[in-house]
Amino acid sequence: MPIPHRPAFNDFTRFTKDVACVPVYRQLTGDGLTPVSAFRKIARSNPSFLFESVIGGEKVGRFSFLGTEPFLKFEARGHDVVITSGDNPEAAARSTSQDPFRDLETLIDAHRAVNVPGLPPFPAAR
Repeated sequence: MPIPHRPAFNDFTRFTKDVACVPVYRQLTGDGLTPVSAFRKIARSNPSFLFESVIGGEKVGRFSFLGTEPFLKFEARGHDVVITSGDNPEAAARSTSQDPFRDLETLIDAHRAVNVPGLPPFPAAR
């Protein structure tokens, strides 16, 4: 039997009425995987990431977040800002900003995820 994706479709549909982003996940047993070996399985040529949270210094891992092929990329160098949607650099929006961090915060606010039961609370969750 395949491992189900969560949240269930009805819950997913209900969540989409309130926010623009709903995490969809599958819980896997990681007996044979380390975070790095799992990352190697999903990493693509596009930007990919592995974030790990730990408890007690670096002794006990708590959560690993992996991602690849972002739908949006925000880059700032000094006051120059470039926002690329998908994998099309020609369609990038270029601008100048007095406060790129505030622009990034506004962009993140527009994509905040709902807090899905069964997942750890994300800092950006509503």
